[in-house]
Amino acid sequence: MHDPHTFNGEGTANAILYHPEVEKKLSKYELLSRDRVATGHYLVSNAIILANQGKDEEELIEYFSDFPFLSRERLLDSFARWKKPSRKAYEYVYGSSLLTHRQLLGRLSPEKQKIYLQYAMTRYEMPERLIEFADRLFSRCL
Repeated sequence: MHDPHTFNGEGTANAILYHPEVEKKLSKYELLSRDRVATGHYLVSNAIILANQGKDEEELIEYFSDFPFLSRERLLDSFARWKKPSRKAYEYVYGSSLLTHRQLLGRLSPEKQKIYLQYAMTRYEMPERLIEFADRLFSRCL
């Protein structure tokens, strides 16, 4: 994990676009853009896991072949940046934090989602603490 700031800040900023009140204000193009960004974060996180398992650049390029928004040159550029462990951790956390926040939000009513998002955006917590908070919200009646 890079640090709690990255996990909370980046993941929450992306996850807020999935709150029903925000989502209903987005055009179909904004929804498509939101989902393209999320898919990119998930793919990059998965690719970093694959790279850590020893996959070479050609195998990673093949992994991205169904994602038309990234050229081979852009992918090779990304792979070069990943050689620095702190950069790899930073890019990995985008996908993992978005996924965690979305899963937690998916368990909550829209009103409880607001409470969760406010909590997540106003402090730096490790994922375990965020999960505990969401669990308490989920089990508490408002």
